[in-house]
Amino acid sequence: QACPVSAVGIASRRGAAVSRIQRILDVTRQLSLRVSPLGVFGTVVGLLLAVGATSLLLTPSQNETPAITPASERPVATVHQSGSLPAVPLQKQVAADAREEVELKPINGTVFGSDGMPLEGAEVFWWRSRVHDLYPMKPVMVRTDDKGRFELQRTQPNPKDPAIWDMREEMVVRKEGYAAATASPSKFTGELQGNSGGIIGSILGGLQNSMNSSLRLAKAGQPIHGQVLSIEGQPIEGVKVRIRYMVQSNAPSGGFFANGTNALFTDKSLEQERRRAVDSLVNIIESVPLREALPQATTDANGKFTLTGIGDDHLFELLLEKPGVESKTIVVRNFDGKDEVMVPQSPGFEHNPPTKVYPSSFQVV
Repeated sequence: QACPVSAVGIASRRGAAVSRIQRILDVTRQLSLRVSPLGVFGTVVGLLLAVGATSLLLTPSQNETPAITPASERPVATVHQSGSLPAVPLQKQVAADAREEVELKPINGTVFGSDGMPLEGAEVFWWRSRVHDLYPMKPVMVRTDDKGRFELQRTQPNPKDPAIWDMREEMVVRKEGYAAATASPSKFTGELQGNSGGIIGSILGGLQNSMNSSLRLAKAGQPIHGQVLSIEGQPIEGVKVRIRYMVQSNAPSGGFFANGTNALFTDKSLEQERRRAVDSLVNIIESVPLREALPQATTDANGKFTLTGIGDDHLFELLLEKPGVESKTIVVRNFDGKDEVMVPQSPGFEHNPPTKVYPSSFQVV
């Protein structure tokens, strides 16, 4: 039985209202870090009342009976002789309209150093991708001028591509001597991730853009030194070492990993903190391949490499690759001790082996 058209419309409008409220709450959390609590409270209350009124207008009364399209008037899909259904024009039109309604703004911003001075020659990368892309887009890169400013023109995705609503955009900013940083384009454009539209999206985006058009890079932290060996114990030259993902540790320094593996069974709170930190790294769904723009290194004739341009107190998932050699991902930290630490899996994933966390100087086979 075909679903009544009116019921579909009601469900769609309700879903849109719920999505809009969620977007408002997400941006409000970000705004609350920069403006007074009273101002945020007033803004949220006003916007939620407006959205609530909109959703009430879209909700049918209890006495209203949804109109049902007679069976004789419902469209019937015909099957080709080959057994395949014909193309559905509606799906293509929805995908195209989703992008035609949104104009991609250029990304303009300023990059500062840790001392507050503008950074000239900083590399600013931007690109978009989806989880299921077999051949992701390569990053677009521009450099900042002598005042630390940059402008990057984004390109429209192909409206014929499937699932373009699942596109995610990402930015990486780096400069020699400083720690590379990631950022969302919405930090500079005021757009919400997911291309939120409408009056409310414009208002919130404008507020966000007015406060977030710059980025400050911290000084580079402790580098990572490693050596890659074969199973015969011989150094492997030419292994590309790239950062797949990274997270900053919020735990107090000097105890998170410093006491070695034995601490896992004597301090339960420490064990839980370790698990959370490692889980947030290894279980991430990589929608945009950051490895293309984050700092990377290559092993020399002795199989050694040094990875610089990274921040202090971070956990990194490194990807080691070379044609003809086993590819491998490892977890490395650049803080707390010189021991390798085994971190158990979180509840529900105990069937997987523990994750080995290497210190900032290590050998890997």
